[in-house]
Amino acid sequence: MALTLTLEDAQGILNASVAILHSNAPPSVGDLEALAVFREIMHLYPSLDASNPDALSPEQYARSLNRFYTLLKGVLSPLRRFPPELLGLIFTFCRDHCLEAGYTVCDERHTLMALGEVCCRWRAVLRSMRAVWNHLHFSTSAMKPCNAEVTQHLLGLSGAMRLSLCFSTMEDDDSSEGSADYIEESEAETVDVKQAGVEDSDVEQVDDAGTIVTAPIPFVIIPLTPEDIREAVQGFPTLGVLGSVADRLEHLELQATSDDLRFCGFAECEDTEYSILSSLTIRIIDLEHVFLERQLTAFRVAPSLQTLVIAGESASYMHDGSRHYSSIGDPDFPWNQLTNLILDIDIIVFEAREILCQCGAVEIATFSRLAGDDEERLGLRMTFPVVTTLHNLRELSIASDTFYASDILEGLSLPNLESLTINAWDSNFVPVLRDLQATSKFTLLHFSLLGYYKVEDICRLLSQTPSLKTLEILYCDRENALFEALTYTAPQSERSTPLLRLSNLRILTLDPSRMFGPVECPENLVKLMDSLSHFSGGCETPCPNLETLRISLPIFLSEERRKIIKEQLAGPVCADGFNLVYRRRTWVKYYIVTVNTDVVLDCDYRILKLLYHMK
Repeated sequence: MALTLTLEDAQGILNASVAILHSNAPPSVGDLEALAVFREIMHLYPSLDASNPDALSPEQYARSLNRFYTLLKGVLSPLRRFPPELLGLIFTFCRDHCLEAGYTVCDERHTLMALGEVCCRWRAVLRSMRAVWNHLHFSTSAMKPCNAEVTQHLLGLSGAMRLSLCFSTMEDDDSSEGSADYIEESEAETVDVKQAGVEDSDVEQVDDAGTIVTAPIPFVIIPLTPEDIREAVQGFPTLGVLGSVADRLEHLELQATSDDLRFCGFAECEDTEYSILSSLTIRIIDLEHVFLERQLTAFRVAPSLQTLVIAGESASYMHDGSRHYSSIGDPDFPWNQLTNLILDIDIIVFEAREILCQCGAVEIATFSRLAGDDEERLGLRMTFPVVTTLHNLRELSIASDTFYASDILEGLSLPNLESLTINAWDSNFVPVLRDLQATSKFTLLHFSLLGYYKVEDICRLLSQTPSLKTLEILYCDRENALFEALTYTAPQSERSTPLLRLSNLRILTLDPSRMFGPVECPENLVKLMDSLSHFSGGCETPCPNLETLRISLPIFLSEERRKIIKEQLAGPVCADGFNLVYRRRTWVKYYIVTVNTDVVLDCDYRILKLLYHMK
């Protein structure tokens, strides 16, 4: 069983708590009882590791659990004095270790009853501590008739605090109908008391244990009656219950299957005003053909909304091989007030362009999976407005596997763009970027060149971008032209301007998969580093102010390659590639841990020393 907190983490929290308790006055009896609880946690943590020679026997562990619960019941008065991390530690322990271990030790019913008694005594204090209600996650099953009463009950417990509500849906287990054994975790951040294998009669014994839900820290116990639990597992909450708390929602995350999104009651919320809602996240568990206009319609009246995140799983395909696309273009959604836009779903390039042009205030925009049918769009390339200016856009990221991803940039004016990331199969990016740089002075450029570019054009374009300070190039063509451009120099007597001249470049990252030729020739690496150094035989360097060079090379860990690395000092290697950091004027110690080797590289601008040793 993996520990959520290490023993050292727990000990550090304990030490901090002792300091807090002793800071103002001598500890009270209740304080000492609380410290006894945390020391008991210290005692139990090592026993959870089966490889630990000092691990407790099952009987000893059961007795320790009982002692732990007995101590925990008495800790009420000092609870408000402890930092949230302490509450997080206690409930992390209850969730991850005490309860699950109770099933495997001896008397599972007694363990559940003990936890239920603790929850019963603590719930009044927890409910009155406003700090624990800032972020509420509620998980319930999905594929049954809707039932909103339980959700309304949970929302009512939050009082007048602002609420960050996360609906998380999960699949039902038909074999367990009628019991509560499928109240379980649906995501890492959402915590529930696991009722696996517990009959209804047992649930009655732990009615006050209810469901553990979370603020990020601490973990909060929501008390549910057995009837509440049974109702909760028979359905999932609809958005209709948000009406009564809409004015308190600051962050809302919906996580559901595409089928669930169709039946979550969005129509009930079309006229609801979310006065302080600042971020909206929709996560689609199964990425099917999804139309989200109707869902976004429910959030048309959100005057404070600034962040929209729509994410789904990896691209999926229909039976005929065609792609699943999502449509989200609701014209009445408040696009113009968004400052952060993240679309991590398969969306057609033309719709992505239309959405971006509506986001007049956007500062950061990310399109992770642009898609579309190329044949249908061949005749539509020039349908965009001639010029659209986005004054606030500072960071733009585009990823696509379509040849027309550059259409999203065509005709755009981005005067304040600072960072541009391109990872797309599109040969039209070079002329589009040439037009873009006339109005933008971006200082960071991340290229992923997938073999469809003329590298000479790329070099020429980069040379005309003197403001660049950070450049990342992940691929190039088979002609090794970029490598030649980076390494081309001439003696001072025959000085000529290099093809690639980046005067202000400070950081250069390369993945020279296709630019260095055979990896069995590591002298190319030395040649590159020589070219980029001030001390290259009096030659002119293409990057005179370069401070850091990062290189990733995919080299397999064969015995022959290991010998080459050791003899010719080409750099550290591993099966998945490696990073070589070359920083002028400073010493760098860079550690790479791989499956088979540990490699340590020490270098400065004149010394490249490789220490290579096997595990």
